[in-house]
Amino acid sequence: MVSGAGGPSALHCSRGDHGHDLASRGGEAVDGRGASVHADDIAGVRYLYPGPDSADPNVDDSDGDGVTDATDDCPSIPNAEQVDSDHDGIGDVCDPCPLTAGGEGACQPIYVSRLRITPGRAGYRIVWRGSVDLPAGDAGTAARVLLVSGNGVVVDSAMGGALVSGARSTTPHPRSLRYRSGQALVTLRQQPGGGYQVRVAARAVDLGAGAMPIIAASLEVGTTEFADSLSCSHRGRRTVCHG
Repeated sequence: MVSGAGGPSALHCSRGDHGHDLASRGGEAVDGRGASVHADDIAGVRYLYPGPDSADPNVDDSDGDGVTDATDDCPSIPNAEQVDSDHDGIGDVCDPCPLTAGGEGACQPIYVSRLRITPGRAGYRIVWRGSVDLPAGDAGTAARVLLVSGNGVVVDSAMGGALVSGARSTTPHPRSLRYRSGQALVTLRQQPGGGYQVRVAARAVDLGAGAMPIIAASLEVGTTEFADSLSCSHRGRRTVCHG
């Protein structure tokens, strides 16, 4: 504290382990020894020892995933792998429509979406359920499932080839649609209200390392894409996610 002509006045700026006591003397900033401190000196100290209120996107890593905010395609959610399936500059775990560029509104919602992950003999087993409103005549001949966490791609049926529509019996029934690939099976069953109940099952899934607080879930049937963001929590050996 230094007393000037106008009475004692001090400002303490904490910069990590470096303390800098500045006082005012006749409108002039001085340090604890009474020496004058110029504006560029103060700016230099703040640059070297930024405080918690600093915001430099080239240095800051808000979500702690090892990618600075300036280059992070999802700075608010940890996603070290930076998966961006539609190459629109928004990481899948932050993108409301991961398979189609255009953001919110480009995808249809998935209702009552929930996903369960359980350990198996060879990797993990995932079952994802929900409801969708599939437009009339848009069942298509193929479908795609994409599940992405901050650790990277969890399931992408396109990696094992397109899911091909299959019939439950020798006579295909429009109220029951099935799409199968080497990794995933997608079943859509029409409900009395006209919507479809969806069940996606995948086996031998590698979840990668680290926690998965968020999973971006996408389902493409014909020309229609559905998407949801699921929040996950651990329950014993299981992981349960809800949209």
